[in-house]
Amino acid sequence: MWILEPIVPWTQKQPAPVPQHRQQVLEKLDVIRSRGYVGEGQVELLICFFAVQKGASDIRMVYDGTRSGLNDVLWAPWFPLPTVNSHLRLVELGTFMADDDVGECFHNWMLDERVQKLCGIDLTSTLKSKERV
Repeated sequence: MWILEPIVPWTQKQPAPVPQHRQQVLEKLDVIRSRGYVGEGQVELLICFFAVQKGASDIRMVYDGTRSGLNDVLWAPWFPLPTVNSHLRLVELGTFMADDDVGECFHNWMLDERVQKLCGIDLTSTLKSKERV
């Protein structure tokens, strides 16, 4: 994994989850914290996260490295997921596509130590909202 250019620190405070997803967000964060997928520590860059509806009664947590600029400066040529641009070059009439839901698989990939400090998530507003639930 290469960091192509200097990273401008992005430390915008994470907003609290929307009220209708608050409890589910807290539950999802409790899972990833209890399993050690994320831990406390000093970070140089924050990425934001948010919930999207998944079916009628569940949410999917999205960790967004776009707003912080992280996605623009990372290059991992061996990473098997295509970008939209590289994927669309292969799409033509008669092409079939599928969407596989891999659940928490994302959290099981250990990030390079140089990148870990660039993928911080701010839990202060979210955990404070736990007191109001």
